[in-house]
Amino acid sequence: MLTKEEEEKKKKRKREKKKKKETKKKKRKKKEEEETKKKKRGGGRGGGGDEEEEEEEEEEEEEEEEEEEEEEEEEEEEEEEEEEEEEEEEEEEEEGGGGGGDEEGEGEEEVEEERRRSATFV
Repeated sequence: MLTKEEEEKKKKRKREKKKKKETKKKKRKKKEEEETKKKKRGGGRGGGGDEEEEEEEEEEEEEEEEEEEEEEEEEEEEEEEEEEEEEEEEEEEEEGGGGGGDEEGEGEEEVEEERRRSATFV
C-alpha cells in the first residue's frame, strides 16, 4: 500500500496533468477562434479568400486535433498501466514477495515473544 505522501504526490501529478491538458485545449480553441476571425475579415491579404481552401484547412485542423486527442488518451492509458504495475509491485513487497515471507514471519514471532515477556513482568 502507498504511504500518504506517495498518494498525495500521485493526486497532485494527476491534477497538474489535468490542468495542463485543459490549458492546452483552451489555447487551441482561442487560436482557432482568432484564425476564423481573420478569415472572416479577409485574412488581411487581399479579400475574403477561397472557400474551398478554408474548408480544407478546417478539415486538416480537425484531423490534427483528433490525432492529438488520441495520442493524449494513449499516454493516459500507459500512465494508468504503469501506476497499476507499481501498486502491484508494492503489494507484493508488502506480502513478502514470495521468498521473503519466512523471514518476516520469524520477525513477527520474535515480537510476539517480547510482548509475552513484557506482559509477564508487568
